[in-house]
Amino acid sequence: MKSKKRTSEPLLFNFRGNSEIGKTDLDVGKVSEFDSYLKEHKLSLLDPNLIGDLFKIEKNAKSFLTVFAKGDLSLMKMPLISVVGTRTPTEEGKKMAAAITRILVRKGYCIVSGLATGIDTIAHTTALEMGGKTIAVLGTPIHKIYPKENIELAKEIIVKGLLLSPSLPTELKGRHLFPRRNRLMAAMTIGTVVVEAGETSGVIHQAKEAVIHHRKLFFSSMLANQNFQWVQSFLNSGDAIKLTRTTDIEKYIA
Repeated sequence: MKSKKRTSEPLLFNFRGNSEIGKTDLDVGKVSEFDSYLKEHKLSLLDPNLIGDLFKIEKNAKSFLTVFAKGDLSLMKMPLISVVGTRTPTEEGKKMAAAITRILVRKGYCIVSGLATGIDTIAHTTALEMGGKTIAVLGTPIHKIYPKENIELAKEIIVKGLLLSPSLPTELKGRHLFPRRNRLMAAMTIGTVVVEAGETSGVIHQAKEAVIHHRKLFFSSMLANQNFQWVQSFLNSGDAIKLTRTTDIEKYIA
């Protein structure tokens, strides 16, 4: 018996015609095939309503046709804030990332980051060590954890937090994967804290998305003191807030 095409979740199943994701073997008409993927990897689909006004911006409606989830979906109802930065932090950067994360967890925030090595890893692990909550947003499909060094961390987050991915199972490569991941992190949180990043960091994209989505954007003092053009541009325009001390973050969040 043929499965009927679902009509209750148009955003979640309307894959075709999206130029950003390109071709996929997962046919919108083959709902049984899609369901099999969800069951095989024990996944849920994130309700777009849980991300607030995410779809008010046209490019988001095209980008996030579906978001795969594994873990505790109730975390989406918590106050969320993103802590991100370079994959190769200095010792000072590591300490600052941990200190900021501890403050945010104590204030009741769920920490959102991208599961990358470096600052992202510190943000996730510090939140877990404190008994707090964390959400990892992947650029890759949810069944293909990247980087491999963080597979065990991802497993722990699935048990104690939430793993999200806007990538379809066949989207294994593509220049759009991580910028889209950054866009989702910026849009779903009340703000983004950039701890440490270089002149060509992918974090710059998330900072831009935070501004586009009218979210708060914070730079640590060590980043704000760098003479990078992109850093000074955000600060001079008033789009980013400098955290002179790590405790300054408390003044800007509820």
